[in-house]
Amino acid sequence: MAEPAFRADYSIFKASDSTVLGEPVGDYFPISERLVCCLWYTQTYLKDLHTVDGRPVKVLSPGIWNLTEGPDFTRAALELEGGQTVTGDIEVHVRSSDWQRHLHHREPRYDGVVAHVSMWHDSQTPFASTSAGKEIHQIELSRHLTRPLPRVVGRIETDDFPYNRKAGLGRCAELLASLTRGQIRTLLSIAGEWRILEKSARYAEWMREASPDEVLYRGFMEALGYPGNKIPFLMLAERVPFEVLRREAGKRSAGHSHYGVQSLLMHLSGLFPQTPDERWDEETRMYFRFMKDVWRDFAERSSFFPMDAAKWDLRVRPLNAPLRRIAAAGQWIHRHRTQSVFSTMVRILHDLREKHTAFAQDYDRFRRDATVQPASRETGDVRKRYLEAAKRLHGLFRCEEDKYWSYRCDLGGQKSSRPIRLLGESRIQEIVVNVAIPIFLLHFRQTAQEYESTLYLLYNFLPKLEENRVTRLVCHRLFAKHPKDVPVESAVAQQGLHQLFKDYCSRDRGGCLDCAFQENLQNWLRFPRPDNQ
Repeated sequence: MAEPAFRADYSIFKASDSTVLGEPVGDYFPISERLVCCLWYTQTYLKDLHTVDGRPVKVLSPGIWNLTEGPDFTRAALELEGGQTVTGDIEVHVRSSDWQRHLHHREPRYDGVVAHVSMWHDSQTPFASTSAGKEIHQIELSRHLTRPLPRVVGRIETDDFPYNRKAGLGRCAELLASLTRGQIRTLLSIAGEWRILEKSARYAEWMREASPDEVLYRGFMEALGYPGNKIPFLMLAERVPFEVLRREAGKRSAGHSHYGVQSLLMHLSGLFPQTPDERWDEETRMYFRFMKDVWRDFAERSSFFPMDAAKWDLRVRPLNAPLRRIAAAGQWIHRHRTQSVFSTMVRILHDLREKHTAFAQDYDRFRRDATVQPASRETGDVRKRYLEAAKRLHGLFRCEEDKYWSYRCDLGGQKSSRPIRLLGESRIQEIVVNVAIPIFLLHFRQTAQEYESTLYLLYNFLPKLEENRVTRLVCHRLFAKHPKDVPVESAVAQQGLHQLFKDYCSRDRGGCLDCAFQENLQNWLRFPRPDNQ
């Protein structure tokens, strides 16, 4: 069996850091405190919350995610039995016994906690106590999940929490400054590979219950909701399968099939209005009537029910408005209504591998020196043909112009004089990296392992995405530099920055005092390998 191209070398880097790896639960499933925080923060997969001693709890506000020392959330608001409202802090753990294990019962800074939240309650008493002797309620989330825990984990992208972060230089900046550019490239490369492996493992849960096309559709829909509507978009995709939408698109004339899919998705989202607005122009009124006709026809012969509109976050930039994103989904599904989009993607990789007999040499050469020189270096025709394949893959996610939504940001909104893309190039790039590549990897490991090397090269040749607050933060905090001065010439290196942020910077609570990154980095440098010289 060939050696996997996507290697788990980064796991060696992280080996001494138990806070990153999470705690093993049962015989097979690791769960991290960070995921429990995400679950509490979203409240999406929780219902009928009660305290451990049986009292009903209504979450008025989960609180503000705390990125400094102290409790995990501040200024939360809960309504207890009898209508009593309490406000204060929330502390989160995997197990309730961690409250005492971490000595919170002796620390005055936890005296403001009004509820201790854990995935599992394994303490002897139903209450936790503060240093002041006050008893606080405990909530066991595992008893109130709306679906099995493995499925919940597969639907929460922990990278998204929290969204904003400000910090100064980390303690590791001085040590990182002593590294060569080759060592930095190697570190970011192994972290970037690990990130794809993690994402691929997340999609594995989906692949066990759905076809590759369905998994790709769900991943595409989830990506449309970035950053605040990922869960609602995923819920919408789970509500109506890809094949149902493809069949509906095929029932209508070519010029209107995408509107049919739009109508179904918009109505099932719960966001499409029931009645027209008297302020609408005639074009919007005609569009509204057509969408209603399509929905009535579908509703009469189906058992699908709309979502609760309250699940959507409408406080987004106009171009990212949920209805406009749903319009993009309608165009994409319409475009791929007659053939498997996943099979088309596989053919791109197949053509790339079959047409170039020198592939094995390409892979060996790249594996040997990719981390020593920039990925943008001249490598003959290798880079050119992989970029051409990447362009073909990228093109599969483009959306055609929409006569209505390409000119508007909202239903009945002001009409633009020029069309605006439903899906920008940067968003498509992120879908290729964060959705297509991980799903590809999962598929090839299950069906055609020889293609993993082809995928590895493609990933390494993908150009980097636009800078964002995470990459800027990591470059500043870890490397004390502007992103342009850090050797990030490819998507894989950029994904490495995101992985370091997820595993270390986003977890920092006390000025790096408890961060394992510096120790792990020192250990990694102490045991040199050919690829970290």
